[in-house]
Amino acid sequence: MSVASWNVRGFHNPNRMGEVRKLIDKYNISCFGILENKLLLSDLMKLERALEDRWKIISNVSCYYKCRIMVLIDGNSWDYNYISMSDQHITIELINPSKFKCNLTFVYAHNFVDFRKRLWKNLQEDSINIYRPWMVLGDFNY
Repeated sequence: MSVASWNVRGFHNPNRMGEVRKLIDKYNISCFGILENKLLLSDLMKLERALEDRWKIISNVSCYYKCRIMVLIDGNSWDYNYISMSDQHITIELINPSKFKCNLTFVYAHNFVDFRKRLWKNLQEDSINIYRPWMVLGDFNY
């Protein structure tokens, strides 16, 4: 399993998308969290159509007026279940073909402390039901 997270400013730029593709290929990344991408729902839909069929997208565009977190999952390597989402995090369960399960949380925290308190509350709530390996990664904006 190879997982990555990148705070990608300027993801609208085709060069940035190309850099993401190169990283995926070079490091054989099967789950990639792209943070601070600021894509609109229409942009995400275009991106999904442009990706190979094996890639699945989860985003939190429904929680904020622009997407703050987008997760690309290689459907040939993983099946997934959605656990929870907010404007600052996405938590998923990944299952590989041999039925190994783990949880991942991608974080792109707000700059303001009071907003980040909601993130910590969300993560505490997630932790109650997670009984397997759990990786939390991203940009915590401290």
